[in-house]
Amino acid sequence: MHRVKGLEFPVMLLAGINAKTMPLRVASLADDPAALADHEDRERSLLFVAATRARDRLFVTAHGNTSPFLENRDSSCT
Repeated sequence: MHRVKGLEFPVMLLAGINAKTMPLRVASLADDPAALADHEDRERSLLFVAATRARDRLFVTAHGNTSPFLENRDSSCT
């Protein structure tokens, strides 16, 4: 996801966007709520940038529990 900024693709596949991988867990931030919130904002922005690289179609997959970043998705998405 880090390398796609500024690029555009007809189809974008974001695979494995589940609760254990997005946002990335950083143990050193567990005791600092401000740093943790900042980290989660950057992770959310990273996912947004990756998703908006899709020109025509976007596919997002997950297994188990989906990322909390996907909880507000459009109800028409399946």
